[in-house]
Amino acid sequence: MRNNVTPFTRHATCLAVVLYAGSARASDPPPPSAAKPSASAAKGPAKPLCDETWDYGFYTVLIDAVDYDGKAKAKDYEPQHPDEPWSALSDQYLRTHASSGRVTFLRYIGRFRDGKEADKLLVRVYQDSKYGGYLNPRFPPMVSSPGALLVNYPYTCKLNKGYPALREADWIAEVDGVFYAAKESACKGGQKKKTISVVDCSGGKTLASDTWSAPCDAGRINACLFPMSPGIMGIQQEYSASGEGRQLSFRAYDTAKGRKVFTMTEGYDRTGGPEDFTDVTDVDGDGVPELSDRHCDGDDCQRTRLRKWNGKRFVDLKGK
Repeated sequence: MRNNVTPFTRHATCLAVVLYAGSARASDPPPPSAAKPSASAAKGPAKPLCDETWDYGFYTVLIDAVDYDGKAKAKDYEPQHPDEPWSALSDQYLRTHASSGRVTFLRYIGRFRDGKEADKLLVRVYQDSKYGGYLNPRFPPMVSSPGALLVNYPYTCKLNKGYPALREADWIAEVDGVFYAAKESACKGGQKKKTISVVDCSGGKTLASDTWSAPCDAGRINACLFPMSPGIMGIQQEYSASGEGRQLSFRAYDTAKGRKVFTMTEGYDRTGGPEDFTDVTDVDGDGVPELSDRHCDGDDCQRTRLRKWNGKRFVDLKGK
């Protein structure tokens, strides 16, 4: 059955590009608030950006696309009603993002992590009479992967769709004139990896890469970007897997020099017995995380050390 619809999958991007005069805007619908934390994140001072609630990396069935009239309201995807159409504007995702500034209103059905499941829905759309109202002679339904979530578009930097780190990303954020493009790989050899590429403002040069591995049975690897001080970005990645508990990586990069200036890893299971661990958490509420060492015996936890970023490195705070 999949062979009957593979051409739609293979050519979805090309068709979308043709439909929108050379380069259309991609759109998938995490709620707009989650998809676009706001353009202020592209200008300092920036707040932390965390992808745990963002909606990215999925396939869907595209059923219609029209020029945006400035009035139509997007409808978020509702998991409890998976067969109902949802809609979005095209400036949220890379593959249908139009460099011309033209915005398109897009309608979809379904949302799947596996493209094969989207193919199955496409067959049902053509064969099941209940979907008859979505069969549009002007715009035949097709399987689509809208591509990278554009976290805080519009960008001041060049969104070079031809550069691999951007083209293949799951999401792209711009902070202080630098792109951060994340990609989680498929499982291979029992492991999967998430790589966050730091790409310069031209959109064509990778300055640094932060990679963290997890077992295949782990949930999605979550990431946060923490602007630490001018030119220094902290990147946290974490996951939870059976037999390993919570595992965390935190590294800070000098983006101008493309080099790592701090690194730590941490893992703990919280099984109830005594243990020591370090949290990356914003204790004082200034937007920059501290390193908080704690000793826990069951639910009784005491802070044993607190380190604060002074612009160049973490230093101990006495009496904390």
